[in-house]
Amino acid sequence: MDTKQIAEKLVDFCRRGKNLEAVNTLYDKDIVSIEAQGSPEMPAEQRGIEAIRRKHQWWNENMDVHKSEVSGPFATMSSLRRMDRARASARKCRKSASTV
Repeated sequence: MDTKQIAEKLVDFCRRGKNLEAVNTLYDKDIVSIEAQGSPEMPAEQRGIEAIRRKHQWWNENMDVHKSEVSGPFATMSSLRRMDRARASARKCRKSASTV
């Protein structure tokens, strides 16, 4: 597959909510993921396929996604990008957030 085909497949997986399947099918063992912001529980930079799988597991266990939109793909010769917009809330905060 070329870069464009990989990017299209990644966006398709994500639009169908099959993010972990995308990780297992398309991601390299040495992947680096960098988020705009991190926390002590989940650092902004994650390295390696196992770290990415743990990141996805953490997200699924700790967040309730209310809405998700995926734009793209945006592919260049050296990178694949997609734009995710998600409305989510932390599960442990759900009770207090609903009372506000």
